[in-house]
Amino acid sequence: MKQIILWETQDGLQFKNKKEAEAHEASCLGLTLNEYYMLKDLEEQEKQASCDLSYSRNDETLEAYNIAIKQVIYFRELHNLSADGSIL
Repeated sequence: MKQIILWETQDGLQFKNKKEAEAHEASCLGLTLNEYYMLKDLEEQEKQASCDLSYSRNDETLEAYNIAIKQVIYFRELHNLSADGSIL
């Protein structure tokens, strides 16, 4: 038996190589690969801050969540991306 992993981009293209899929996604967004990774990292931080806030709502977790949201918004505005990740 053989297992094949395919990476599918938002526009429906499939790749056998994750790096190629990420490079394609980045180019569709008008980003370099490093910028794409930065966006994904910021989105992951936002997601983690949201989880932390849902488990323990206090001033510290609320502030961390607000900062994470602002960083993602700033990055998207800087690179002319809409909330869904498409180019404005």
